[in-house]
Amino acid sequence: MESLLVLVKENVRLKLELVIHALVAVFGATMAWNGAILAQSVWGYNVPTLGIPEGLNHLPIMFAGALITLFSIEHIIALVQGKEVEPSWY
Repeated sequence: MESLLVLVKENVRLKLELVIHALVAVFGATMAWNGAILAQSVWGYNVPTLGIPEGLNHLPIMFAGALITLFSIEHIIALVQGKEVEPSWY
């Protein structure tokens, strides 16, 4: 009976992890999309002291959102395959 309870808990944990990573991926994609829209909307304005487009200030938001989305997709794929993501800095 206890082993059945452990299997149920493991199944619930896996589903919750998938939901969490999917929500983080949606957040990252939304961040990337809106960062791109923001950068595009102010691209025509220049920073007075530097003479560069104001949109360059907002590009990091777009790139960070894309990286968050890729991170979550990597974890979702690993969960579905039953693997663990190994950090590259080891």
